[in-house]
Amino acid sequence: MWSEVPKEQLTVDAGPEPPATDDEAFNGHDASKWCDADQEELDRLKECGTYVLVDRPQGARVLQSRFVRTLKKDSQGRIVRYKSRLVVKGFMQRPGVDFSEVFAPTSRQANTRMLLALAAAKDWEVH
Repeated sequence: MWSEVPKEQLTVDAGPEPPATDDEAFNGHDASKWCDADQEELDRLKECGTYVLVDRPQGARVLQSRFVRTLKKDSQGRIVRYKSRLVVKGFMQRPGVDFSEVFAPTSRQANTRMLLALAAAKDWEVH
């Protein structure tokens, strides 16, 4: 019933990969598009008030950042957007030097669901 299909016919061309480094981004044929995507990210961060320029305290280390780049594609695999995100290299932080204690209070998923169900049953507003 099934005929032999050569492996070459079963492969899918995923297309170009996003650049892993700045050198790849700015020395490739899409350099201007990556430059625009980086600038768009910086403009968006500034517009949203994400960061404030401050003086560096004496002796304080400044963590480096980098861009993580992604290609957004449509259902046909065509590139529709060049996307850049600015991320900090948090792995460079030293415990006890750059930060002391990290705590992020979170609730268990079951508890959150129970509270939302109770709020729905009692017609309470949830904020």
